[in-house]
Amino acid sequence: MTAVLSTHDLKAQLRRAATIQGLRDMAAWLDEHPDVPVPAYHVEILHSLNGDSDEAEAAELRRIAEAAETTADFDQNHPEVLIKFGPVKYRFYMIPEQVQKRHDAWNSYRDSVQVDEVVPV
Repeated sequence: MTAVLSTHDLKAQLRRAATIQGLRDMAAWLDEHPDVPVPAYHVEILHSLNGDSDEAEAAELRRIAEAAETTADFDQNHPEVLIKFGPVKYRFYMIPEQVQKRHDAWNSYRDSVQVDEVVPV
């Protein structure tokens, strides 16, 4: 039986393939241009999970950690999995609902304070 991909799944597969090819192209370009600098310490790709619930995102972090043969770090406001390829880091993280609510509450005051115009010296 042949599996039928939904339009969403097909688009996701195409985005994934394009991202992987883009990373390969960038690496090849950097290799071909040794005069172009690279970051002195590390390169980091951030991937924010977008699940339907905290539980779904936590399960996804655990799945990614298992695939990378590492562990998920749940001892912080933004639980994460960090995978290192030398100085290149791939960080998957989630923003729990309560953390997002605190941020939204704090940010709701943003327009309440008006700063005087700064005059150049």
